[in-house]
Amino acid sequence: MTTVSETDDHVVLHVETPKGGSYEMGFPKSEGYAANTILAEMNKADATESYKELNWVPGQQGYTSSQAEDIGIAQGYVSNDRGVIYKYRVNFQNSKGWSFKFKDESGDEYKCMTIRNGWHYIDYNSDKPTIIGVK
Repeated sequence: MTTVSETDDHVVLHVETPKGGSYEMGFPKSEGYAANTILAEMNKADATESYKELNWVPGQQGYTSSQAEDIGIAQGYVSNDRGVIYKYRVNFQNSKGWSFKFKDESGDEYKCMTIRNGWHYIDYNSDKPTIIGVK
């Protein structure tokens, strides 16, 4: 289930994972994001591609494979100790591609529609929070 809220600066999607967890995605309004276009793009996400290798360990500089770079992940990392609701945040910059799905070590998946190139984030909780792949 996905719900939408807005702050002064961001459109925020609240998403439930296939394993029953939850996470949030933030989209800056200053970049032209609107709730209706984000939801439409998220519904069109292609789930048939294989994951490209990442190894983003919370609190450390991570590894991004050339295959992940090829689909548009310019750089990224996972920060931890985010607060009382979500413990982790995937921070990533895309250079192309507007639909990404990240996978952590537990097998949970976190979708993000970027629509524009730049920095984006996903807040999440996991018992195995290292991000190991993207498609």
